[in-house]
Amino acid sequence: MKKKVELIIFSLLSLTVLISTFICIPNDDDKSETNNTEKTILRLWQIDSFEGGTGSRTSFLSNISLKFEKENNIFVMVTSHTENSALLALNGGDVPDLISFGSSFDAVLPFAMPFDKLNFSSSVVNGKCYAIPWCRGGYAIYSTDINADFHDINGENTAISISQNSMAHTVLALNGFKGDFLEFPSTSSYVKLIDKKIKYMVGTQRDAFRFLSRKTSICIKPLEYFTNLYQYVSVVTTDEKKVGLCNMYVNYLLGNEVQSKLVKIGLMSINSEIYNAENEYIKMLERAKIDKTLNAFSSRASQNEIISLSKGILAGDNEKLENLENLLIQCL
Repeated sequence: MKKKVELIIFSLLSLTVLISTFICIPNDDDKSETNNTEKTILRLWQIDSFEGGTGSRTSFLSNISLKFEKENNIFVMVTSHTENSALLALNGGDVPDLISFGSSFDAVLPFAMPFDKLNFSSSVVNGKCYAIPWCRGGYAIYSTDINADFHDINGENTAISISQNSMAHTVLALNGFKGDFLEFPSTSSYVKLIDKKIKYMVGTQRDAFRFLSRKTSICIKPLEYFTNLYQYVSVVTTDEKKVGLCNMYVNYLLGNEVQSKLVKIGLMSINSEIYNAENEYIKMLERAKIDKTLNAFSSRASQNEIISLSKGILAGDNEKLENLENLLIQCL
């Protein structure tokens, strides 16, 4: 009797294992179906190479990517990097699919893929375009004197707000100003202008939002001819299967829907005016005519050379103006 019970138990256990095998092991068709529903991941690095307007460019990219993700059944993973951390990662073999960066971060170029149908003159190397700007900033002179006419700007009453990647000396030189201008960090310059310790301050679009947040009335003179405050994007993927999706994403960034939303981060569109009368200061900035910049992949040494030439011109050496203009690129 005992042997019969043991035999029954053994038979039941064997049957259970057999049923479990059929349930737990998927066939090849099941595997194929699972793989087909897996989402492609595009890795995008955001590098803030200059002061923005308001808000985070990393968060902005994450938010505007949601629609693109849904339409293409993919996931865009946006990661914030500094230039140094991105350089270390690239040198260590960690290469994403896309990099959003500011001018003079030349470490991107060796990894960048050329665009077939997009073009911007400042990111052309050997006849091929390797980056496209998707938003921009600009320079302006600010005064708390609402009746200022900016005719008396000089080195004693005007300070340059020094922020990351600033080339304020260059834009001043190209606009015909002269003087040995004071220089202070960005927030310090702003406070000195508010406290009337200086009459004028040379800053960027970021300062317009500082004044707006404090509800301070100002007079503004947008500076024309030059800006280096472009946010570029390059395709750098080493996965050939992702190149097409990356190019689709870049075109998505340049589309009217995304460009019109740049008001959320206080930066300007590459191809249209997006601000209304409620944003008077920034609207004046976006209307300034910009026709010069520097190569997106210029080295820091080249950038410093341009700033040095600009300081010489501000000091009165007009013979350096031609050399300066030869180092810049027409925006096309």
